[in-house]
Amino acid sequence: MKLLTRQDFELRGYQELIHGFDENQLTPMGYDFRAGHCRNLTTGDETILEGERVHLIYHGDFVTIETKESVNLSGRDNIFGLVFSKVSYTSRGLSHVGTKIDPGYVGKLRLSFENRGYEVFQITERTSICNVAFLQVPDGVGQEHFPAGSDYMPSSVMRTSLRLPFPLKREDSEENRKWFSMEVLQTYVQLSEELEKFRGDVALSLQTSRDEIVKNLERLKGEVDQNLLRAERIYNGAILTTFVAAIAVVSVLVAAAALFLNQLRVPNNSITLSIAGIAAAVVVFVCTLVLLTWILTKGKPKPRDPQADGTDRLPL
Repeated sequence: MKLLTRQDFELRGYQELIHGFDENQLTPMGYDFRAGHCRNLTTGDETILEGERVHLIYHGDFVTIETKESVNLSGRDNIFGLVFSKVSYTSRGLSHVGTKIDPGYVGKLRLSFENRGYEVFQITERTSICNVAFLQVPDGVGQEHFPAGSDYMPSSVMRTSLRLPFPLKREDSEENRKWFSMEVLQTYVQLSEELEKFRGDVALSLQTSRDEIVKNLERLKGEVDQNLLRAERIYNGAILTTFVAAIAVVSVLVAAAALFLNQLRVPNNSITLSIAGIAAAVVVFVCTLVLLTWILTKGKPKPRDPQADGTDRLPL
């Protein structure tokens, strides 16, 4: 068994084994294949790497990458290949399982990768994604395995826009295990529990604040009612004082009128004049009573009707 080296490709014409061959991709013991087409099975994104287009591979993404170069082992039953990961990627978390290329295979290489690290990988058409070592076996030992092409089968299940329910309970996370890793589900469950607890704390805080506001409004209403009652008592006291003073004034006037009438010496009209004076005093007294009654009934503020204006009802 012979390993094809750089010199074999340069001097013995093995470039025909690789369609799209680039001498700069040769290594001492193989050839670095570049990325040509990326398909992210986690997100459903696809990128044909041409020009300056870039495909990003984030933590947890599972991608298949089709190489830019093609392998042409048609009629070569004595040559096969071994595919190796690039250490520069695997050491940073981009895992890849090595595979082989059977004799007679014709077509591009299709490799699978998963980003288990926490670095975002940028894949372009210049990215060397794997290294292939070609080996030659003695004539008559090998046998073509791919006379009609490859057995590549695209994924039949793709995850598109799938959303997790919120809140996600631990007992319900197993049914989403098909689409999400256990790390993602555990993180989401923990986040759901913390958000539910936060929502409960906020609801309790709002209820406490509401009760405190209602309590303050009740206290304020009580103070307002007490102040109104105090003002009403002061008002009634003032009216009563005015009424007593008026009665006293009228009594003084009546007494003064009686004394004045007794001092007069009018023989013929003394009785008439006395009656007229007394009648005048009575009229003044009655008018005073009427005036005070009007003041007490019309001037007194009417009590509030809670059903009419709704001022006594507290907002809940």
